[in-house]
Amino acid sequence: MKTIKKVVTIGVHKGYGHENNSNNKSIEEVYQKIAQKNFNESQIYVSVIIFPAKVIYSEEWGCPVGGEEVYQIVATANPEFVKDFGKWEDELKKNVLDLKDILEQSTVTIERFEVDLDYLT
Repeated sequence: MKTIKKVVTIGVHKGYGHENNSNNKSIEEVYQKIAQKNFNESQIYVSVIIFPAKVIYSEEWGCPVGGEEVYQIVATANPEFVKDFGKWEDELKKNVLDLKDILEQSTVTIERFEVDLDYLT
């Protein structure tokens, strides 16, 4: 099936020039609460997979030695459950913006891919 995959990259430490040592809440728990709250309003739940990662950029721009700790959030719209891709994408963006605010991030990236999905039952 043709569908859409989105990959979000978001940091968990406020600002630049830090040493990856803030005490943020579990991003998984925070996302789950946000997704449920927004689902209660829209009836669209965006399931995700969350992976730890590191972004590497110049230390002169504030990157910690060895890279900045971030997370990648991957969401794939399963056509068996998602009937309106536009509404699904809007809901994911709403979840991400809420997460961005809670984590006090100045930027977040969202990449969009058209993919083939095999959903085996």
